[in-house]
Amino acid sequence: YNHVALPLSVETHHPNFASRRALTPGFVYDSQFEELWCLLCRIRLAGSIPDAFVYCRLLSACSLHRSWQRGLQVFVHIIKFGYLSNLYVATSLIDFLAKNASFDDIMWAFYDIPHRNVVLWNAVIAGSVRHKESWVALSLFKSMLYDSHYVPNSFSLSSVLTACAGIEELDLGRSIHVWIIKCNLLDDVFVATGLVDMYAKCGSMVDALVEFQRMPERNVVSWTAVISGYIRQGDAVSAFEFFNNMRTFGVGANIYTLT
Repeated sequence: YNHVALPLSVETHHPNFASRRALTPGFVYDSQFEELWCLLCRIRLAGSIPDAFVYCRLLSACSLHRSWQRGLQVFVHIIKFGYLSNLYVATSLIDFLAKNASFDDIMWAFYDIPHRNVVLWNAVIAGSVRHKESWVALSLFKSMLYDSHYVPNSFSLSSVLTACAGIEELDLGRSIHVWIIKCNLLDDVFVATGLVDMYAKCGSMVDALVEFQRMPERNVVSWTAVISGYIRQGDAVSAFEFFNNMRTFGVGANIYTLT
């Protein structure tokens, strides 16, 4: 219904800001990016300042449509109107930069944010992993634990497991495993899959299989992690046997399994 709602909103002499704000989620997911951008312009022309909700939606839309230039304009607005201190906006900004900007841009924005929470830390750690900066991701994780005293969650731990796997740091991976046990997250499917993947990529197939067998729920990613680990070690026979077992359990292969 966004195509109906838009004219009702923009033709009003003194537009109702709440009605404009209510439109924004649909614009992001209906791919009506131009209309969303026009909405921002009209809000500003009316003399209003968009609130944090609107800026979060705009950053999501810019990220979805890979519009770096417009995202940069939103960034400028965020700085101008003092929204960098808003944790929701700051987290959306880090997520946008992680997907569209350089690693230096991510870190510059992160260190300029005055207040942080575990969600923001997760975003910058995941952004570091995305940019293949595994050591930075691990350093940030350490700072989150010991400097800011935040308790990691499944997202934090999944990201740092990926970082350990990326640099094949088995000992660090084992230390993350200890944190997972402390946080009682061994049964989390994403964390458990991350453990299997980390051990497999670090060359410890025995540990990878132990964690795989321990998983209460297995998906194609966890099966593929073990298969890839065998391939990496040159054990094609075990890889093929595991692939057949996966099919026996009714798990369909994906493109990563087949390649």
